[in-house]
Amino acid sequence: MSEYIRVCPNCGREIKYKWKSDFLKASRKGSICKSCSASKYSIFKIGHHLNDSIVRNNSLDRLYTEISLQTLYWVGFIIADGSFYKNRFELSLSAKDKEHLERFASYISYSNNIVYRKNSNSYRLFFSNKQSIAAIMNYYNINYDKTYNPVNFDSYTHFNKELLLSLLIGIIDGDGSIQSNGSKRANIIAITAHKNWKTFYAKLLSTLNIPIHISEVKGANTITIRIYKREILLYIKHFIINNNLTVLERKWNIIKEN
Repeated sequence: MSEYIRVCPNCGREIKYKWKSDFLKASRKGSICKSCSASKYSIFKIGHHLNDSIVRNNSLDRLYTEISLQTLYWVGFIIADGSFYKNRFELSLSAKDKEHLERFASYISYSNNIVYRKNSNSYRLFFSNKQSIAAIMNYYNINYDKTYNPVNFDSYTHFNKELLLSLLIGIIDGDGSIQSNGSKRANIIAITAHKNWKTFYAKLLSTLNIPIHISEVKGANTITIRIYKREILLYIKHFIINNNLTVLERKWNIIKEN
């Protein structure tokens, strides 16, 4: 007998069905698994699904109606870490970064609970909003399956350099790391991405006059973008401080002034 499998929209666990009719019915409703139905951590109750009004009042509207340094930071962050699927948006961070997720939730006026996922020790927020999600994806040229389908940098050329730098900082906090390079005063910013993003990063960093080194990872379809110059790293950190940007402090605290 064939087995039909779908993923719980709340926790990501596999749900198995013996009958195709049950599988199709659950898929249409967006049903969650039995564990989530009974969980005190879930915002869902039996009978609720992703299209219910409990998640419909949230939006990403502020990210395209209010253009600011902080807005472009969050846009960069969700380009790196956010997930778009049909009419749904999701952002999930490890438990150690729960406070940062709460800051994002506050910025977009998210009205639901942030959900804990025990199996991955992470927290996430998610909601459905057809109009808002379509609008932000169109405004910032964000594609579905964005890991492999990069945004077109030409859609960002109307932003000034300060806004683009904020975008980069958000991307670094989402997809990048700041590492020591042999001493306390030497650091590297490294961003890992699919090779399809090479043109985007080359144009973005060139526009910002930031020298970089891009290398391809052997045996994989990924690239690593590295920023080495200490004066550049200090400039970015001072930009964050001077503009009071909300960022992942644990990363930027690695860069020492002296």
